[in-house]
Amino acid sequence: MRTLLDLLKIKSYLKENEIDAWLIFDFRGNNPAMGHIIGKKFLTRRNAILIPKEGKSQVLCHIIDNNAFDEACQKYGFEKNIYMTYQELHQKLEKMLFGKTTIAMEYSPKNALPIISYVDAGTIELIKGFGKNIVSSADIFQIASSIWSEHHYNSHVNAAREVNEVKDLAFKFIGENIKNGTTITEYDVSQFIRREFEKRNLYAGDDAIVGVNENSSNCHYEPKKGASKIIKTGDLVLIDLWARYNEYDSVYADITWMGYVGESVPSEYANIFEIVKGARDTAVKFLQDSFMRGQKVQGFMVDRVVREYITNKGFGQYFVHRTGHSMGPGDKVHALGVNLDDFETHDTRYIIPKVGFSVEPGIYLGKFGVRSEIDMYVDENRGPIVTTSMQESIVKIL
Repeated sequence: MRTLLDLLKIKSYLKENEIDAWLIFDFRGNNPAMGHIIGKKFLTRRNAILIPKEGKSQVLCHIIDNNAFDEACQKYGFEKNIYMTYQELHQKLEKMLFGKTTIAMEYSPKNALPIISYVDAGTIELIKGFGKNIVSSADIFQIASSIWSEHHYNSHVNAAREVNEVKDLAFKFIGENIKNGTTITEYDVSQFIRREFEKRNLYAGDDAIVGVNENSSNCHYEPKKGASKIIKTGDLVLIDLWARYNEYDSVYADITWMGYVGESVPSEYANIFEIVKGARDTAVKFLQDSFMRGQKVQGFMVDRVVREYITNKGFGQYFVHRTGHSMGPGDKVHALGVNLDDFETHDTRYIIPKVGFSVEPGIYLGKFGVRSEIDMYVDENRGPIVTTSMQESIVKIL
């Protein structure tokens, strides 16, 4: 179900941006762009794919890895070139690049976008030694690696429905145990979530974040067995849970919800939640309004709008992470496409059709923290849509 490489779209991008070719260079599977093109293959040597703005695309592979490229060559019409020695690698690589001046590679100037920095400095030196100008492939890489297929979208939406159900069960699990007088910890809840995922053939990779009171202010808190807080009446509870179907090339759903162990949520918590919710909804409105106006949006722009909203409410210094991360095909919940970020990085990549991402502003005050996380997908016709449930008020657990 891997998304087919859209060579026409890539070549069009190269032409529009006056880039002569995209060179995907890989050593032992270290460049995910290679994996997205040829699939999961066992690679042990240096290999490259060259996609020019005009003309036939080429593979340069070591004789040991030769067969790993057969399927891609047949599917996309790549011309295969085989090398054996390092001298031959250099000679054939230079020949492939002859007549081409500007080459895009998985490189980011001054490491501005580490998510795209997969080519080592030595390889950059090698290509520059051929008289080439290297530019970042960040936007091309997104076209190749982060576009969702219909299968990806359906897997995400179905996972989102089940993750939301597990979230509801987790809050119910807390409430029932407290009502029954049974001791329950953050770790107990995270393991309950894990078991529910397993029942549904969902895979998370790591345990859910379940943070009570001051632990909810620790963005990536991990409850540990024997070293997590007991949940009691009057506690604020943050649950951040994510999962995908346990099958190749499905897409995660990732949400964060807040709960309060009581019947009436204190204004201290409710007021901060309203600010976070407002920031979240500001992001959604900005994205949807921009689409309706036909305006292109880059990742940093969304973060800037959200951060300005929280700052104007007086809590800017307590929003300590980017607004959202890429979501898409692959093994990780944090995928390889555009992030909503003008804080940790300045993400200039465009939010293009058929990509997904989270929107998850938060305010972390030390004694407690609040985050609200939803997922979004850019539909070709409808524009940015929310694919997960949206929390409107803190859950009253009792």
